[in-house]
Amino acid sequence: MARAAGPERIGPVVISNSDLLKTSEDDRAFLERAGGRWARPADVLMPLDARGARRLMELTFYRKQPTAMLPDFVIRDTMQKLFSDKREEKIALMNATTVGTDAFHVTPLRQDVLLIWGDHDQIFPLDKAFAVKSCLGENVRLEIIKKTGHVPQMEDPDQFNKIVLDFLVGSRGSSST
Repeated sequence: MARAAGPERIGPVVISNSDLLKTSEDDRAFLERAGGRWARPADVLMPLDARGARRLMELTFYRKQPTAMLPDFVIRDTMQKLFSDKREEKIALMNATTVGTDAFHVTPLRQDVLLIWGDHDQIFPLDKAFAVKSCLGENVRLEIIKKTGHVPQMEDPDQFNKIVLDFLVGSRGSSST
């Protein structure tokens, strides 16, 4: 959208822990990191049982979460409420996000881009941040938040928000001169 609309209509772009170059090989590597008992990434990322949800939390967060102490039935019921409605449609959407193919190439953006990544992301490992940065062009600033996983905005919201706010304020100031 930012590319199509151009910098005249869409200003600075913020991307957080999003592998724009994800391939089917990345999916296979993710399944190995997850423990190898799942057939497809959607089974890990949209669990319906407590065991799967606990594994997803381990993969998503760097720090142990208080929810790990919840009883299995609470976690299972929550997962079923979150992921059972329109499950197949959600899985189809997730499968469509494998974008790093010959049919789709990430090209540089003209906008200023902030790329934020958790240094312990097990969903999209840190090396992917550097690959995405190199594809998006010269206007990319990569910020790595220490001691966070796939959701740095949840594990260190103060740091995350400070980085985003500083970027947006700085970008706005530089575009008006």
